[in-house]
Amino acid sequence: MKIFLGSGDLGGMINLWARGFQQYGAETFTAVHAKNPFFHHVQYDADISKWDKKLFQAAIPYGGYTKSQILKKSFNLSSRFFQSLQFISQFDTFLFVTPALSIFQPNFDFRLIKLLKKNLIVVCVGSDIRHVSGFSQEFPCDETLFDDQFRLDDISRPLRNLRRAELYADLIYSVPDQSSLAIRDYNHFRIPVDVKEFTFNFPDNEIPVVLHAPSRRGIKGTDQILVMFERLKQEGIQFELRLLEKVNNRLIKEYLKDADLLVDEIVLHGPGVLSFEAMCSGCAVATKYLKSSPEFFIPPVFPTDDKNLYENLKLLLINRDLRRRLAYEGKAYVAKNNDYSIISRKIVDDLDCYNRNEIVYDYKASFFKEKYQLPENTSLPRYLKKLNLRLGKKYWSDFDSYEAGLRESNLI
Repeated sequence: MKIFLGSGDLGGMINLWARGFQQYGAETFTAVHAKNPFFHHVQYDADISKWDKKLFQAAIPYGGYTKSQILKKSFNLSSRFFQSLQFISQFDTFLFVTPALSIFQPNFDFRLIKLLKKNLIVVCVGSDIRHVSGFSQEFPCDETLFDDQFRLDDISRPLRNLRRAELYADLIYSVPDQSSLAIRDYNHFRIPVDVKEFTFNFPDNEIPVVLHAPSRRGIKGTDQILVMFERLKQEGIQFELRLLEKVNNRLIKEYLKDADLLVDEIVLHGPGVLSFEAMCSGCAVATKYLKSSPEFFIPPVFPTDDKNLYENLKLLLINRDLRRRLAYEGKAYVAKNNDYSIISRKIVDDLDCYNRNEIVYDYKASFFKEKYQLPENTSLPRYLKKLNLRLGKKYWSDFDSYEAGLRESNLI
C-alpha cells in the first residue's frame, strides 16, 4: 500500500501516522500547504504551497477573456488534469487532515480520487467543520466566552468543508465537539503521540508549577483562567504560573518537564494535543471534557469548565496526591491508547472493515437532523441545501420522518 498524507496538519500528526503506517509495510508521502507555526521544526516530504495550482485568475478581466487567453487556459486546465491524474495514480490511499484543503483543489482532487477508486480518509480537526451555532445548541454554554472570530463565523465555511468530506470520503474521523452539523456517522479522532519522545517526570513541587499555553486566547478561556488564578493568589494559595502564548512546541515540551499541572482549555472540549503531551510528561491536566463520551474515551483529566473553574483549580493546587494520581494515570492512558503505532493500526483496520462493508462507527450523527436550527437572519446557499438533501436521503434510513422539519427550518 502507498499512502499520501496531507495537506493540512496539526502538530506534526501526519508524520506520526506515516511512521505508524510504515511499521505495517506501507510506503508513505507527506505534504502540507503550510507548516504549523508552533511545530515549525517538523519536516515533510513536500511543501504543496510551492506547487503550481492556479488554473484561472480569481476574476475575469474587464471585457472578458480573449480567444487566445481562453485557449491558453484550456490548455493549462488539461495539463493540470493529466498531471493530477498521474500524481494521484501513484497512491492507493489518501489521508487528508481537514477537508478544507487537498493537493490542488479539494472538490477537484476528491472527485478524481474517487473516480480512480482510491481510498479517501478525511480527519476533521476542529474549526474546519465546527460552527458556533451547532456547538452552542448541542453543548449550551456561556457564549460570551467565545471570541469574535468564532462567534461571527459564516456558517457556509465549515458546512461546506464538512459536506465535502461527507460527499467523497470513505472514512471520516472527528469528535462530537465539532460535529454538530454532521449528517454521516463517523469514527473517533484519536490524537497520535510518540510516547518515546517524552521523559516522564512528576516533579511533585511543594509550590506547584502551573502551565497555561494558549495558541488562541478566545477559544481556550484564557481570560477567565487568569482571573481565577488571581483570585486564588489573593486568597493565599501558593503556585507558580507560567503563561506561554503562541510558543513553539519544542519550548513548551521543555516547560512541561518541570510543571505539576497543565490548565488547558475550558471553552471547547479536550483533551487536545497539548493535554496528551502533558500526560506523557508527568503533568496533571485540567481541561473541559465531554462526560457523555463513550467508554473507549475516558482519559484521566480533571474535567474543568467555566462553572467549576475556581473549585477545581483550588483543589488541584492544594492536593498533591490528586496531582500525582492524575499524572501517573495519564502516562499509562496515553501509552495504551494514543501511541501513534496503535492509532495507525486502527485506521488500517477501519479501512479494511469499510471496504468489506463491516464498518461499525463510533458516533451516530443525529443532532443536525433532530434539533439543529439556523441562527436568526441566517440562510444557507442553495447548493448547501441541495447537498444536505442529497446526503440526508443517502445516509438517513429515516429521512422521511425529518424531511418536513428540515424544509421548515430551511436546511434543505
